[in-house]
Amino acid sequence: MLDRFRYRAYGLCLDVNRPLPFLVPAAPCADVDVYIEFAGTQPFPLPLQERAEWYASPQQTRSGDPKLTIVSLDGSDGQGFVQLRFGGHRRFAEFTISQDAKQVWASWGVRAPFEDIAWLFVRPVMSMILWLRGITCLHASVVAVNGGAIAFVGGNGAGKSSTAAALAQRGYAVLADDVAVLVDAQEFFLVPPTYPTLALQPQTAQELLGAQDLPPLWSEEEKRHLHLEQGTGAFRFEANPLALAAIYFLGARGPNHAPFAVERVTPAEGLVRLLANRYLRAHRSNEQRIRQFDLLSRVAKQVPLRQVQFPNELTALPRVCEMIAQDMSEFAIAI
Repeated sequence: MLDRFRYRAYGLCLDVNRPLPFLVPAAPCADVDVYIEFAGTQPFPLPLQERAEWYASPQQTRSGDPKLTIVSLDGSDGQGFVQLRFGGHRRFAEFTISQDAKQVWASWGVRAPFEDIAWLFVRPVMSMILWLRGITCLHASVVAVNGGAIAFVGGNGAGKSSTAAALAQRGYAVLADDVAVLVDAQEFFLVPPTYPTLALQPQTAQELLGAQDLPPLWSEEEKRHLHLEQGTGAFRFEANPLALAAIYFLGARGPNHAPFAVERVTPAEGLVRLLANRYLRAHRSNEQRIRQFDLLSRVAKQVPLRQVQFPNELTALPRVCEMIAQDMSEFAIAI
């Protein structure tokens, strides 16, 4: 029997046919949520009929094709599938996901390095799996403070990963980057760990780490991969789920002379912002939409909410960290 490997990420247990050393191992007896086959050059083994194109990324590869295309397909037995195609017409990589998000088949071109395929799975493909399973996620990076999870929420370019990295440099452990899963525990909301990596723009990595050269996430991506260690010290990873203690909204950053400020956000305004910052905002069903609205409504009422304002310059990060650290020192979790 071929070896199988089990990992835990985004609150799910993954059963994989190849080792993924950057993920956190799961106990051998853990119930499996998703089975993944990394099949190399072998295409998906069943005939599929393309039904519709869901999405084509506005970002392009070097050859001018969309970096990502998502299509829905039907199998001969009527089972539905979703396929993520990376790299345009040359199909750098292809991930076929069953409609119930319990099975994934990954295939790729002969020249594609496995490290690229693994990172594509861990980031955009896992996000699609979470969406298909109806799991509510925020566009957020999360750090651990006083035994609780502090989320930094915002759109692309808001500074989520940069803020988390600057706090990680000060010794705060990172729980999640870019995608934060919310698990409803009724009296509180848990944020499970994702995987031990921060994705940073090259300029941010240079500012924080000096001349250290970090590898790209994958060959078509500018962002750099900063590995997080478990244990103590700077740039470490929190491998245990934590209760959500506070949310900081990072809006559009002001000009270089803009003031630094942390302001309270009302539950009503917070709900609007949470809805706007869901990761993949479409719904598969009306039931999913209602369930998600209810969860985020309770988050807005129960969790302290803040708005952070700061200048749009990397040199502002140390002062931003001081300001946020002073404000969030009051948040602690007792469960």
